Amino acid sequence: MKILHKPKATVGRIIKDLEPIVAKVPNIFLDFSDEDGNDMFVEGIKLRKGIAIFELTGKKNRAATVEDILEMLRHIDGSLGVVMQNGWELQDFEQNEDGSIIRYDDEDGYCLFYLDRDVRLVTTQQMEKELADRHFDQYPDCKILAVSEETKTAYPMNCVTWQYDKMCLCYSTDCDSDSITLGAFMEEFPTCASFMLQIRGKYHTVEVGEKGIFFGIEKGGEKYICFRVGEVVYDPREDW
Repeated sequence: MKILHKPKATVGRIIKDLEPIVAKVPNIFLDFSDEDGNDMFVEGIKLRKGIAIFELTGKKNRAATVEDILEMLRHIDGSLGVVMQNGWELQDFEQNEDGSIIRYDDEDGYCLFYLDRDVRLVTTQQMEKELADRHFDQYPDCKILAVSEETKTAYPMNCVTWQYDKMCLCYSTDCDSDSITLGAFMEEFPTCASFMLQIRGKYHTVEVGEKGIFFGIEKGGEKYICFRVGEVVYDPREDW
């Protein structure tokens, strides 16, 4: 698992946020409604690749109270980043203007926090900036390939879709083109959205190299702009 965006929340910051909440209402939960309207609760914390991951459950009887969570956090390095495991996603927390992550709503009596993008995914904003900085945007007619070092395969990508509220590049036999051009791809960019590669039904992140997200190759006299295929972040065949 590679983290491409440093989490905004840290263990120390969340401890600071939870201490006054626990002093006031120690038995409430960190909960929210997911995109399907289901109530989800933080039930525990696991450490992986140098970050603390809040694990969720849909069962209230398995939920940890804010007092439980505070006690767990006190045994973890305060400098570690914190994310929320929401289904298959590892979502960042949004940061409030005062630097806090979690606030207590006195009027409604619940903990308030907001989730942001998956920390493993690049954004269209990043891609657009890099293409301009490296002058790749001057080659709008270049076709796009997704290159996997693991399988030694170059995948032609010809279709832009939206899946799970993310911009995805994939290959579709329904498209007339064998490969989308960089110019056509950039025309689809929103202001900023998370981005994935869809290959053979699985959703991949993009591997970021020493020089960045993109690299160029020449094959059979034709120039291509390429992505490196990263890890699988979601396989719809797996049960979440």
